[in-house]
Amino acid sequence: MGLKNIIKKSVVGGLTGLLMSSCVPKDNNNSNTSNYNKPNVIVIIPDDLGWADVGYNGSHIETPNIDKLAEEGVRFNNFVVHPWCSPTRAEFYTGHFPGSWAYRTPNFNGMEGTGIPEGEYTIAERFRDAGYSTALIGKWHMGTQPEFHPNEHGFDYFYGHLGGYIGFYIKKAIDGNHDWWKNKEEIYNSRYATNLLGEEASRYIRERDKSKPFFMTLAFNAPHFPQQAPEDVIEKYRNSTFCRFFSNRCGYMAQVDVMDQEIGLVLDTLDDEGIRENTLTMFFSDNGGSNAFGGYNSPFPGEKGEILKGGVQVAAFANWPGVINSGIISDQRIHTSDLFATLEAAVGLRIRAPAHESTNMWPQFNGGARISRNPALLENLASDTAREFYDSGNTSRLWRGVLTDNWRLTISNYEGVCNINLFDVNDPLERDNMSLVHPEVVDELIDELQKLEKGLKNDISHWNKKNGVCLEN
Repeated sequence: MGLKNIIKKSVVGGLTGLLMSSCVPKDNNNSNTSNYNKPNVIVIIPDDLGWADVGYNGSHIETPNIDKLAEEGVRFNNFVVHPWCSPTRAEFYTGHFPGSWAYRTPNFNGMEGTGIPEGEYTIAERFRDAGYSTALIGKWHMGTQPEFHPNEHGFDYFYGHLGGYIGFYIKKAIDGNHDWWKNKEEIYNSRYATNLLGEEASRYIRERDKSKPFFMTLAFNAPHFPQQAPEDVIEKYRNSTFCRFFSNRCGYMAQVDVMDQEIGLVLDTLDDEGIRENTLTMFFSDNGGSNAFGGYNSPFPGEKGEILKGGVQVAAFANWPGVINSGIISDQRIHTSDLFATLEAAVGLRIRAPAHESTNMWPQFNGGARISRNPALLENLASDTAREFYDSGNTSRLWRGVLTDNWRLTISNYEGVCNINLFDVNDPLERDNMSLVHPEVVDELIDELQKLEKGLKNDISHWNKKNGVCLEN
């Protein structure tokens, strides 16, 4: 079987209904009387954090609070995201793997008509309907128009910015518009954004409705571009080798440092409120670090925007004192979309996450046996918003691939040449291209790729025919 044209999207199949721990409460959505003892949930999402930019993965950046959380919980060494920010967030909020509707490339600020579709049931709505107070502190990036506002998609409270990135002090977006909000009210504050987000998360916890548990997403815009940070923290890293030789690294390191300090503030607040042991904390980056802006993904090749390990395998962990055992390191493949079903199971809710796309991985959070996963689609630029790249002939950044329990197939186009790579998933550096050694695996995975791409939103197979990206010989 020959090489085939490579374009279209997927539904990642999955196992559902795994038994969860008996230590969590039962779901009782119709009564608030059972809410008092339900655990709180905090999901922390840094923006463009590199694999090697946390202390527990060997970084020189000081991240003691992140490290303590990771070391006292379960660390995921095979947590897979989309290589761009908004598609990963769409996965988390909806439980859908990008493509069934979700973004397949970034939702740039100001793009009209792009956001979570009306009627799409989000994880925030699920927790709100189960009696939780819900809050988003930080970055949304799921649409800037009124119908896409977080308050319209399950979050009782919102504080932060709607678009993809802002200046950390002036709070202006890429289009020059101011983007800092409390619910739907535009607010102005020139203090450093990361400090504001940590302080707001802490305030929310202290002043919460104590008759309800809370579900909070704390989505920092650090360490995304621009690499701005308080000067005294930048100075702390001035003599670092990375800082001396890479211009953006100083600011980046300081951004991560300040973010860790604010995570520490949130943890101190949980302790002060006496709810630390009743709070599940999940942490994952939305994609790999960007080399150009100071991110570091060593030892993995690739970066943000690419489907190599450095772009899609991110720092991630979960912590829940007394429930998740300390010191677990898991190699189980977990996708962002799995968190919808997993967090439902963790707190004792009936699973209403999208079947076949969001798999309950809660048993694996506490050392459960590794389970086989269905093949997953990997891609970067692949929707109508990328048409200008494609129609202009700029196809060098178009990537497609398939990830299985044993193999990673990547297909890219550079200057009209189709590059096919097959890597053993146990090859961390992805240096040994096995495509010529195992052509039968390549053909099998190309067939799988085309199956996964069928029926996806924003079909771009016609671009293939026009520009000849990896057409069959």
